[in-house]
Amino acid sequence: MQARTEFDRFDPMEVIALASETSQLLAAYPGDNYLVFAEDRLNPIKMTDDLPRRWIQNGPSTAFAGQPQPGEYYVFQLGVFAARQAISNVALTFGTLTGTGGKTIPASAFKCFNLGGTNYQGNAFTNTFDVANGKVRPMWIGVQVPADASGTYNGTITVQPVGGTPKTINVSLNVSGNVLADSGDSEPWRLSRLRWLDSSLGVDDGVVPPFTPIGVSGSNGSNLALLGRELTFNNLGFISSMKSNGREILNGAITFNVTRSNGSTVTWTSSSNSITKQQPGVVERQSTATGGFLSPFSLTVNSKTECDGAIAYTVALTANSTANLSNISLNIPMKLDVAKYSTGLGRYGSRAPESHQWFWDINKANNAVWLGDVDAGLHLKLLGDNDDWANVLDLKERGIPSSWGNNGNGGCNLTAQSDQYFVYAYTGARSMTAGQTLTFRFRLMVTPFKPVDTNHWNWRAGDDWPGDTIRHLHHGYPENLYINYPFLNTPELTTLVTNQRNAGKGVNLYYNGGHLSVAAPELWALKSLGSEIFNPTETLVYYQGQSYVNGVGGGYSWLQEHLGTGYVAGWQTRLGSGETDASVSTHGSCRWNNYYVQGMDWLMRNTGVDGLFLDGIGYNREVMKRVKKVMHAANPNSRINHHGGNTYDYMGYNVSTASCYMEQFPYLDNIWYGEGFDYNKGPDYWLVEISGLPYGLTGELINSGTQPNSYRGMLYGMATRWPTTQPLYAFWDQFGIQSAQMIGYWSSSCPVTTGRSDVLATVYKKNGKTLIALASWAPNQVDVTLTIDWAALGINPSTATITAPAISNFQNAAQYAPGAAIPVSAGGGCLLIVQ
Repeated sequence: MQARTEFDRFDPMEVIALASETSQLLAAYPGDNYLVFAEDRLNPIKMTDDLPRRWIQNGPSTAFAGQPQPGEYYVFQLGVFAARQAISNVALTFGTLTGTGGKTIPASAFKCFNLGGTNYQGNAFTNTFDVANGKVRPMWIGVQVPADASGTYNGTITVQPVGGTPKTINVSLNVSGNVLADSGDSEPWRLSRLRWLDSSLGVDDGVVPPFTPIGVSGSNGSNLALLGRELTFNNLGFISSMKSNGREILNGAITFNVTRSNGSTVTWTSSSNSITKQQPGVVERQSTATGGFLSPFSLTVNSKTECDGAIAYTVALTANSTANLSNISLNIPMKLDVAKYSTGLGRYGSRAPESHQWFWDINKANNAVWLGDVDAGLHLKLLGDNDDWANVLDLKERGIPSSWGNNGNGGCNLTAQSDQYFVYAYTGARSMTAGQTLTFRFRLMVTPFKPVDTNHWNWRAGDDWPGDTIRHLHHGYPENLYINYPFLNTPELTTLVTNQRNAGKGVNLYYNGGHLSVAAPELWALKSLGSEIFNPTETLVYYQGQSYVNGVGGGYSWLQEHLGTGYVAGWQTRLGSGETDASVSTHGSCRWNNYYVQGMDWLMRNTGVDGLFLDGIGYNREVMKRVKKVMHAANPNSRINHHGGNTYDYMGYNVSTASCYMEQFPYLDNIWYGEGFDYNKGPDYWLVEISGLPYGLTGELINSGTQPNSYRGMLYGMATRWPTTQPLYAFWDQFGIQSAQMIGYWSSSCPVTTGRSDVLATVYKKNGKTLIALASWAPNQVDVTLTIDWAALGINPSTATITAPAISNFQNAAQYAPGAAIPVSAGGGCLLIVQ
């Protein structure tokens, strides 16, 4: 069989047996409904519809011999062929392997990855292993060889389908060579890292900085203190007070209302209210209540408050008798002055609307909204039955939750009233039968999540450009060739990281979820898990400037020739060698996330990488927390940078990028939003969707689509990643912007104003010296006269100077007298030093 490269070759495992050869094999085993073929890891079983000719030549297996090294996590396969009828619920029984001198490898050292493992939340699960008639399925097996093992170990594995005859495979492992202290993980071809699929690294209720342990006080632990935020819970388990930076967000208690068809609302009587779990990073509570005459309704409210400001609710409503209802609703009254800006529920970042009606749409996963100001805000997401992550395809993959959606009758309204801003999520009319329980899940997140990290002024990422302090290492580069699989070029990666470190610089490594290069040695083992890791449904693909929805199969020729079916094509990249790196789509909530977390830990500890660059995020907040924990443990100064495209206009999904990724925001360090964004939109859009500031993050501008505007960027502490930005970086350092107090135009305490809504000023204040950033949205050049609170700046106006320093690629030098008009061009701006 001819093949263009070693990677493209079909032999030996994809050379198909002739039909006559298969018939001869079956004739040789007339009494067997199924046959078993043992294979080494170097010959992964790839075909499920045909037998490889190799199996005809060798025949079914009664024995397997392997040659692991001491300490190795050794992997091999058993291929199960349903020769004459379907077989179901195949089980494996591992026997103890016995060596010379009484040494053993216990049965507990074995596991089959196809029969179950540990999910991304750290919980054990099992799988049923069935094989359809005439089909082949591999069973991937791993065994931990003791570090002190040597010589030959013999034992058995018994294969047992339900109702079938068991088959015994004699296993012989000849252990020799040097001890593999890392179980073989540094050599991907060994596949020892398949055990990472069941890693629970980072699954705990601990706290990762800057967050602090939750403070609990008050009756029944009703008061919780978080980093910069305070919560008070009432007897029904709902929040009655919510403060951020000392500012009250709510205008009253959050309520869950059940309204009968006659218009009366059920009054709840608390039955119990207590904390059920208390750990440094998590406090869980449960409250129960009854409502109505003779208690026709029961309510159980469970909440989980985390140290980052996320509060997940599960509300179970039970009808103890048949009931006709006009509505079930979640009601959140907010302070009118807090609900200043908004994003989500089918709207992009802007001023909060006077009113807005939103309805469920399975094609638009925009079932979340943020409302707030820069120093206080609240994010609400209406959830389904689980927390699987599918990004903008969330609803399309998991469906509209039946409780909230109520067959198209549910929705959510936003309304500005005379003294409050009201968020009203509702179901509409419905009936409940006796004993029926409806479960409503939602998550609240109190913003900002953390103080802005002033070290962001020193995070200057780029492709090895002058002035960079961080190397942005995308996939496709020699040190990181393959899509989301940075393990095949680790010597080159380690050299790059070492050189960067010696120059006082860091590396942000592109390593994301959602797509996986077919160069991954574990590919065939992952494919054997069916739809557990490979995404079998349509997904979004963005390639060479074009976006489209891709169905099952298809994609780059290698995928079609080798994988055939059971996959969705992902991104592909042309490498410098002329080869193409193709990928497949992976689930957002699966065991590959365990591998990913363990892999990030391995990379940081073995290559020295100190930063992570996420292009989109291919997993949910539970995995994001784990990633942050392992990164901080490996390097407390590590960073996570997130690049997000415009998910609002992208394919018409109308999903705010900031709202979409809000659940991961607590664990990011900065964002890089701009691909597909419209930088000509107004300042409210910049503040809410691009800057990150209302959430405790900082941002950067991107050169994509519309040209970035660095004048506007400086209002929010942002610059563009581009070689021409180096003079601006130099000016930052000369001024010492890292130690300045940033006071944005949005703040009522900003000591410099312009008197215009289309030309804005942000102040960077130091002792005796202040930097003013001016930026315009005016359609024409305008003259601006600054109103300056000199006392707030600590500067004497009679001796003050106002200077626009010369900054290459940014502005020419100029000087202005206090009170003088300052010309600002359309879409332009300037930086002024007042001292």
